[in-house]
Amino acid sequence: MDKTISQKNYCEKQVVKRVTSKLLICISILIISFNSCESYEFGKEKEEVSVSAEFTSNINLNGKWHRGTRVTGNTWDKNDAIGIFAINSGEILKDASIYNDYFNIKYITLTSNNFSDFIATDEDIIYPFNKEILDFVAYYPYKTPINNYTLPIDISKQSPLSDIDIMYATATEHNIDNPDVLLNFSHQLAKLQLSLTAEDNISLDGAVVSFENVLVQGSMNLVDGAINNGEVVDSIIPEIQYNSINNELTVTAIMLPNQNLENINVNILLSDNSNYSWNPGQYILTQNTRLKFSLNLTPTLVELKSSNSSILDWDDIVEDQIIDIQPDYPDSSGDLPDEEEVPTGGTIDNPYTVSGAILKQGETSVWVEGYIMGYAIKTIGEPNTLGTDPSHDQSDYNIVLADDTLKTDLGLMLPVMFSVDTQSNTDAKQNLNLKTNNNLIGEKVKILCDLAEYLKVPGGRNITVYEILGSEG
Repeated sequence: MDKTISQKNYCEKQVVKRVTSKLLICISILIISFNSCESYEFGKEKEEVSVSAEFTSNINLNGKWHRGTRVTGNTWDKNDAIGIFAINSGEILKDASIYNDYFNIKYITLTSNNFSDFIATDEDIIYPFNKEILDFVAYYPYKTPINNYTLPIDISKQSPLSDIDIMYATATEHNIDNPDVLLNFSHQLAKLQLSLTAEDNISLDGAVVSFENVLVQGSMNLVDGAINNGEVVDSIIPEIQYNSINNELTVTAIMLPNQNLENINVNILLSDNSNYSWNPGQYILTQNTRLKFSLNLTPTLVELKSSNSSILDWDDIVEDQIIDIQPDYPDSSGDLPDEEEVPTGGTIDNPYTVSGAILKQGETSVWVEGYIMGYAIKTIGEPNTLGTDPSHDQSDYNIVLADDTLKTDLGLMLPVMFSVDTQSNTDAKQNLNLKTNNNLIGEKVKILCDLAEYLKVPGGRNITVYEILGSEG
């Protein structure tokens, strides 16, 4: 009996042990399963709190921000691309401030629409999970590679204008609680626009327009949007639109700011081979500004109908005043010879006198001889004056020649501009400018130059070769 009871107790213990083991195994499986589900749920929760930056854009027009408006019209075009940098809040753009390697991230528009947002072409910019605040720097149009946070600029090719309409924007203090980023873009370059009309017997159809002596290369500092001009000078062909109904031309070019238009020549060649040349005068192009001139062509001259500039947009107000900008050849009271009396000359052995050069405007690469009287000072709206003070800011722009040192009538003198092409006239400008060579006043020189309107009077341009002959007597 005792043995039987003992065996029974043993069997019961074994059963309890097996049940306990199975129970423990089940509990372990449940715990593992619970942990796996918990881990999955936690991971899913983390994925849900990943927040991307969402970018929309404005353009500064007429002092106000207009959503989506762009250089070529009132819409962004499909696939327009911008570059975006994400940086730690409050820091400037540099390697150490870039957040999570978000360097020059490309965003594009998918549709042509006033209200088209930008989307990333590869990776979205994701905000930090810890609600850290970010700032953003953006530019248009997108370029790669970007070196030293500098965007190269080349405006030598003007068509399409949208490809060279450099824009810049910043935005600050965004995180996962404030993810939508509005980029307020501003135009960083300038625009020069000519509206051309003509007399009834002159057709503008097929006209070719070029701008000469234009600065064509520069760069934008992506840290602050500042434009730095280079030294390369070339001619450009602006965009031209012809209105056959009104026989009008609209000529448009995007230009580097901070250059003086008095150095730029506008050449207009008509289909009948008639050629017009015009100089805007002393206007300084500024960022985000359009400078507009309205011109009228006649059989003998170019008329300036109006001029104006508009800040912060590509529009302006046209004035009705008509101003003749053809060179005003002076009433010389007999000092200037008749043109037929000027002998053939312009050679190194037989240079033109100053009075002869005044009457031979339009000739190129000719020699002129005269005495240096000073330099011409141009003030907008005022007649030219003669300067001799080397400290004046225009003392290295040009020299003024006369046939003798006793001349006092500016109408009998010839202002000659140094070429803006530094490759061709470095030596001439360096050795003839009166800022550093004021001792040359009264000295006789012989120069090789082009005879062309300068400062709205008969003048010379582009001194390439020169000889200093000495003082009078």
